Amino acid sequence: MFEAWPSDQLFELYTHTRQTQSATGPHVRVAPLSVAPLDGLVRTALGNRMPKPVTDGLNPSVRRTGHVSAATRLRLAVTSANDIGPVLVRGRWLEEIERFRPQVIHSLLGGVRITKFVSALSRRLDVPVVPHFMDDWMDNVFTDGQLGGYARRVAERSIGQVLERSPLILTVGRSMQREYERTLGRPAEVVGNSVDFDAFEDLVTMRQASSDGPITLRYVGGLHLGRADVLRQVGQVLSDQPHATRPWRLALNVPAHDIPRADELAREVSSITNDGSVAPEDVPRTIVGADALLFLESTDPGITSFTRLSVSTKVPEYLASRRPVLAVGPSDQASIATLVRTGAAMFGGNGTSPSVLNDAVAALCQRLEQEPDRQGSTEPALREEFGRPETQERLRRALLRATSS
Repeated sequence: MFEAWPSDQLFELYTHTRQTQSATGPHVRVAPLSVAPLDGLVRTALGNRMPKPVTDGLNPSVRRTGHVSAATRLRLAVTSANDIGPVLVRGRWLEEIERFRPQVIHSLLGGVRITKFVSALSRRLDVPVVPHFMDDWMDNVFTDGQLGGYARRVAERSIGQVLERSPLILTVGRSMQREYERTLGRPAEVVGNSVDFDAFEDLVTMRQASSDGPITLRYVGGLHLGRADVLRQVGQVLSDQPHATRPWRLALNVPAHDIPRADELAREVSSITNDGSVAPEDVPRTIVGADALLFLESTDPGITSFTRLSVSTKVPEYLASRRPVLAVGPSDQASIATLVRTGAAMFGGNGTSPSVLNDAVAALCQRLEQEPDRQGSTEPALREEFGRPETQERLRRALLRATSS
């Protein structure tokens, strides 16, 4: 988002030990315990008895379903207490920021601690905040009754305080823009995940259409959140597909930790192959080389409430590849709706109906027969919505507007 921003005009503040530092200009890293004293006290008091972090991949904005063990409940309670604890905005690190004299604070927020910290820093510097929402954590964080409901009350108060200092907000997509403008009473600008369409143009031009062998439907992503079950269902439909003149191959590119599970799927379903992991820089070439692409979103109610307004990083990449897409998941989820709205995707239902999925695959076959190797320039409307320079310009205009409010 800030790739085109002059480095000497961007001060980056890191508040977490696991944040990857990418700053090329002025920046400072603040030790987490120096801004969150309760966390430090708890860790000091418990020492080696400090509960390990929750490792089920779900954050405090996702509701857990089924049985939750006593040990996990303890870890969740400690995590919740740490997140809602008091924050401190003082120390020598502030001197560097004050010398920089920022005009506005941009933050993804994402939790209570960082929201309280950003709000306090905004008051200290007397500058506005522009929150950038990439998913619906705000309406879902601590709604699972953590700490007897107290955590949610603190979250709501903290969110309200930061919005008081926010003349406008940024959202990841259009669905979130419409909803948040209505519910928050703030103007919203869409600054979402973007892509370099020109770089994809070169790959698309060099692409060689396959005329023999299996038709490759490629999935790039993880197998968590019930996606393995959906992939199994899709693979079974492809194995029995009567509409194609050539057999289908569902090729999986998954993270290293999911490779054993992908191998298991390949053994179970004849159309599935495990193509292993792919480096991030190789993803564009990998998806352009496929005949078609598969996009999945979870239908778990505890997860969809958090992700329903999110537009995945894969959406602009899939659009730029100009490959047809089979989209499986909730029809009103923003990523699914965007792929269908732009005409790139055939909707295959939520993964529970073989007949709906079969009809979508038949439509995909028909498109591939009519447009076996989609070419031509990318539509200007897609570039305006998902292009990297266009997205960066919307960010610049929004932050400038916030400083003059």
